[in-house]
Amino acid sequence: MRFFTTVALILAAAGPSAQAKLDVSGAWVKAPAAGDSSAMVFLTITNPGMYDVFLTAATTDAAGKVEFRDASKGPGAAAQAVANLTVPAYGDLLMDEKSNYLVLTDLKRPLKAGDQVMLTLVTEDSTKIPVAAVVK
Repeated sequence: MRFFTTVALILAAAGPSAQAKLDVSGAWVKAPAAGDSSAMVFLTITNPGMYDVFLTAATTDAAGKVEFRDASKGPGAAAQAVANLTVPAYGDLLMDEKSNYLVLTDLKRPLKAGDQVMLTLVTEDSTKIPVAAVVK
């Protein structure tokens, strides 16, 4: 019994960093119209772990800035920028035009269908998650 108590205490102390890795799928970039300097990114993140994970930042070499947006505050350009997004424990964070998504602003190059954009998502514990998104 003492062994199991010790293991439970070690796991509790380890906290969120002991969780399973996040799985990113279906990442794609909505091709911007000619002359646009921003583009939206959609994807799904699955968290098989027992703790919520908070995304706190994202970067890419294709744009000057990446923002998290919440479309429940207004559609399209009216969507509100938010500081972080939560990937729920044992759940999914679906990013689409009707909920949360990423916006690449100040594009550094034109994006056309078939291009690949590399992104890095960053969690609250500074874990970096590479994501490859195809422009459609």
